[in-house]
Amino acid sequence: MWKFSWANFWWLSPFLAFILGYQVMQLFSPYRPIATPNLIGKSLAEAIQIATDLNLNLRQLSTRVDHDLPPQTVISQTPNCSTIKPNQTIFIVISKGPESQTVPNLLGLQLEQAQKECREKGVAADFHPITGNGPHSHCLAQQPSPGGCLTNKMVVYYTTSHDQHILVPRLVGQPIQEVQTFLVSNGIQSIITHWNNPFHNPGLVEKGYSNG
Repeated sequence: MWKFSWANFWWLSPFLAFILGYQVMQLFSPYRPIATPNLIGKSLAEAIQIATDLNLNLRQLSTRVDHDLPPQTVISQTPNCSTIKPNQTIFIVISKGPESQTVPNLLGLQLEQAQKECREKGVAADFHPITGNGPHSHCLAQQPSPGGCLTNKMVVYYTTSHDQHILVPRLVGQPIQEVQTFLVSNGIQSIITHWNNPFHNPGLVEKGYSNG
């Protein structure tokens, strides 16, 4: 008859000791998992501060052009699981400003042609319809002016009808040269008055009036 004896299982003792020691270390270890912080949408400075406060490492993998986000903004992170251990590394991708480009001249172009030119040149642009007196679906105005340095999205206005009325966008705060280009392209006469205002940025439109 077989009798139980610990002597028959002595070879298991190292494994049991290892498992027991590991469980004890996990119980008393200060490196318990914490909630993974969400760094997406944070500025690089904010992400660094959050990682430092949680005793985490931060490493930048790459940068990527994003016209909708300010430069130095976190676009993605790895890992993005629910928990993470202290001293673990979070890899991030941050946004960068668009490379300097020359502003194309879209004035007078048909809408589809203007959109195609923007795609071919890698220019980001928002197209807005307005009621104009020019040909249907033709670009009437753009910001910034052609030939300048493009550092952000373009704004392009195109006609939607043959009516003689023009919907004028908000011009306050825009550079005076761009406002003049818009008004001249739409046959609108303007009178520019300069006055000294220490709190006003020179070169920008501060007020606008219409007699229509």
